[in-house]
Amino acid sequence: MGHAQPTLASPGQIHASRLGFALWSTSPLDFPGDELSVFGLRQVARYASFAATSFDEPFDVLVVIASPDVVDDRQAELRKLIGAAIASQRGVCVVLHDDVATALELLAAGADSVAFLSESAPALAVAIYNAHNGGAVRRALACRVTELERKMEQTKLIHQAKNILAEQLKVSDAAAMRHLRHEARNQRRSMADIARVILESHRIMSRIANPQPERPAPVRRSAQFVSGKVECRHPSDSADDQPRSAAAIAFRRRQSG
Repeated sequence: MGHAQPTLASPGQIHASRLGFALWSTSPLDFPGDELSVFGLRQVARYASFAATSFDEPFDVLVVIASPDVVDDRQAELRKLIGAAIASQRGVCVVLHDDVATALELLAAGADSVAFLSESAPALAVAIYNAHNGGAVRRALACRVTELERKMEQTKLIHQAKNILAEQLKVSDAAAMRHLRHEARNQRRSMADIARVILESHRIMSRIANPQPERPAPVRRSAQFVSGKVECRHPSDSADDQPRSAAAIAFRRRQSG
């Protein structure tokens, strides 16, 4: 099975990208959103705060429009938004006023691309295109990591099953592995599936061959009041097995009299 390769957008394919807008200022901003439709890009959501931002929406690129007041007063929230978008494997494009220092800081924080509001619509489209590619690489890497983890777990299962077969059949590791492959081919199942069956069967047989002794049920003692004192009694004690203290004997005589 080949490695998962990121599918990078080309200028002719950029229409496949979908934009989610996070608007960090209530003041109107001059953003050429309508002009981006020429490049096949469309806005699918718009947000005004981090709390309202939903990553359940079907978009691939999050475009963050950060006005000067947001950059100055809410940088922590802005960085939190970028981190959440990256964690959800989206591309992140931050659109700023002309502030190169802040642009470099946000790129260091994880943004895939930075654009300026003073730039033309084609330049903004290129920045979004770069962010889309960044998100595609992240998604491909996440899929690759998941695939490697799955293969490592399967290899571990097969190794354990091979050791069990080698011990039970008194054969070499190579012979045990051949038995495992042969059984997988016969049942038309993966070696990992056969390994799981062997491990589960081995656990069941081990429990049968080495049963754990049953623990005795805890003994409960009943409490009785004897001459103003609480006396604990075992359920197996007979009714005549009364305490032998002088106070208890006097109490018993009063009861019988």
